[in-house]
Amino acid sequence: MTTFNVTTASTQIQIGMDHQARAQFTATNSGSRLIRGVAHVMPLGRADAAWFEIEGDVQRQFAPGTSQEFDVRIQIPPDTPAGAHQLRLDVIGVELPDEDFGQSPEVTFVIGAPPPVVTSKGYLVTMIGAAAGGLIGVIVGTLPGTLAFIAFEHQAISTTPGVSIVQAFFQAFFEVLFVAILIGIVVLLGIVVGVWIGPVLGALVALRVRAQSSIGLTVGLLAVFQPIVTVLLVLAAVAITNAIKGNGPAIATLVVAGLIDLTLPALLARAAARLIRVRRL
Repeated sequence: MTTFNVTTASTQIQIGMDHQARAQFTATNSGSRLIRGVAHVMPLGRADAAWFEIEGDVQRQFAPGTSQEFDVRIQIPPDTPAGAHQLRLDVIGVELPDEDFGQSPEVTFVIGAPPPVVTSKGYLVTMIGAAAGGLIGVIVGTLPGTLAFIAFEHQAISTTPGVSIVQAFFQAFFEVLFVAILIGIVVLLGIVVGVWIGPVLGALVALRVRAQSSIGLTVGLLAVFQPIVTVLLVLAAVAITNAIKGNGPAIATLVVAGLIDLTLPALLARAAARLIRVRRL
């Protein structure tokens, strides 16, 4: 029987993204006399001794039946290939090393595969996410107004009993006008909110899924750029449609303005974010 009984809190450890981990050991003096023991980390297999460091004093006094805790800090170089490695903690008596010793079970620490290197600058991801988010935002934003229109369309218009035909006509007219204006306002607000919030949320989701950098800055800039570009495009579209004749060119102008509104702010926000953070496009 060995003098030192060395145990470990866990026989398998996962190395974190910071390339660090900690292994915990407990060494107990199972003998009947006071022993001064020294702890050593034993790298096994392909492990390197430079990866390990015992925190605190490596040499300690062990009274009979008492225990000492040893924490081993594991620091792996970032370029270490993924795989499993082992270590062991040995505790040896200073006065009688051939008689007083103990070994822990082997501890396996696993180095996971490094995250994929992102080579994309994020322009296409931001643009696609913003466009998809904008379309979804417009659909969701106009849904309340659309449902209200459908409900009103199937609702009978009531007038005050006993009034003349002229009064009944004007009552029905103003009721329809009021509801139409109200539904129009709801639809317009839905479009505004959808065109503004939709691209921001869509870009946020797309950038997170693709693990891009400067996500918060890009999304924040997009929230600022989106309404500005939208207002400018609306003014430009109104001016162009007033200057040209025919419904076809006017519709084409609105479609082009919509496409620009769903893509240009995202590209501007991503370019500005990269200039601020990495100082290159």
